[in-house]
Amino acid sequence: PGLDEVLALTRIVKLMEGGGYDLFVLDTAPTGHLLRFLEMPELIEQWLKAFFSLFLKYREVFWLPGISQMMVDLSRQLKYFRRVLLDARQAMLVAITIPTEMAYAETRDLLTACKRLGVAVPILLVNQVTPQSSCPICAMLRRTEELVLGRYDEAFADKHRVVVYCREEPHGIDSLRALGQAIYAAQPA
Repeated sequence: PGLDEVLALTRIVKLMEGGGYDLFVLDTAPTGHLLRFLEMPELIEQWLKAFFSLFLKYREVFWLPGISQMMVDLSRQLKYFRRVLLDARQAMLVAITIPTEMAYAETRDLLTACKRLGVAVPILLVNQVTPQSSCPICAMLRRTEELVLGRYDEAFADKHRVVVYCREEPHGIDSLRALGQAIYAAQPA
C-alpha cells in the first residue's frame, strides 16, 4: 500500500527540481487516495528514520550502499516536496466537491486533514449544482442542494466558495479556459 503514491511523489519532485515548468497541476484521486497521498511524505519519513537507525545499528552486518543511497535520495526528495506543499505561496489545494451529504462529509474530512497537515486550501469548488430553473424537479433538487451549500458555508466560511455546473470533465484548452473563468470570475456564493 502506498507504492503508487511514493512513485508519484518521486516523479513530481524530479520534475520540480528539473526547473522546466513554472506550474504543476495535479488532478488527484478521490478523497481517500488524496489523503493517503498527502500523508505519505510524513509516513515515509518515519519509515526512513527507522531504517536509518537500523542500518546504523547493524552497519557491520549489513552493507547495502545502493539501498542506503536510494533511501537518502528519497528522504531528500520528500523533505523538498513537504517544504513546497506546506508553503502557501508555492502550493495550494483546490477542493472540488458536489452538493450531497456524503460529499460534504468527505470534504469536511479532507479539509480537516489538510488543516492538520498544514496544506493551504483557499478555494472550495462545488460542482454539479443544479442551475435555477422553472422545472419543478430541478427546483426541488436545487432546494435540497441549497441545504448542503449552507452547510458548506457554515463549516468553511474562510474558503472562497465557487459554484459551477459542469456535467463532464473539461478536455482541451477551450473547456479549461471556460472552467477557469467560472472559477475565478465568480463571486463567492
